[in-house]
Amino acid sequence: MHRGQKLGKGQSSVVFKGQWKDEVVAIKVLKIETQPTDLNDFKKELYILSQLRGPHIVHFYGVTLEPKLCIVMEYCENGNLLSYMTANKKDINWDIVLGWAIQTAKGINTLHQWKPPIVHRDLKSLNLLLDKSLNIKV
Repeated sequence: MHRGQKLGKGQSSVVFKGQWKDEVVAIKVLKIETQPTDLNDFKKELYILSQLRGPHIVHFYGVTLEPKLCIVMEYCENGNLLSYMTANKKDINWDIVLGWAIQTAKGINTLHQWKPPIVHRDLKSLNLLLDKSLNIKV
């Protein structure tokens, strides 16, 4: 796995564009200490991520524990929805916005269908990603 350009950072992680095998991926480097209790909770969350599938769910590839805790995920070429909408205001019409709203609802529905249901807890345009075909990924 090769880590490349920094894409962004949040309160609990820094995300990089990277390479894994023949795939361009997003590598989320977590800013947490790896205490045994943290690792157990993290393993449970990773199991759920590894099982989630859907056209509007970011694909999970795997995890690394060393040298830092990282989640390897699908790279979404068009970045987050907020940045895309800001940069492309003139090209976006109500039909496109409605399509994104429907795709977001479908992605959230996929999370809610899990037993027990998964609650996103931070749904906003900054956390919605757009793939190369401009499809929403939650």
